[in-house]
Amino acid sequence: MSYQSTINFKIDHSLKNDFLHICQREGYSASLIMREFIKDYCSSHKAEEPVPNEETLQAMKDAINSTNTTVSSFDDFLKWAKNEAS
Repeated sequence: MSYQSTINFKIDHSLKNDFLHICQREGYSASLIMREFIKDYCSSHKAEEPVPNEETLQAMKDAINSTNTTVSSFDDFLKWAKNEAS
């Protein structure tokens, strides 16, 4: 795989040295460990969708009832609300 992007960040010097030492001892590159961490982090957080709280759900119901509009999902409500705002 060809990697075409770079991330630079600041880290405590001793933490960096510990990390590099452990990676070397275990036979992994620091880049590989960071790529795997980022992949895992993204996959576990990517699928999260906003969940409306009770107050938001009630506001949605009130808005729908005031205009005789029917929506079947949160996404449909967002589309309806965007259309109403324009």
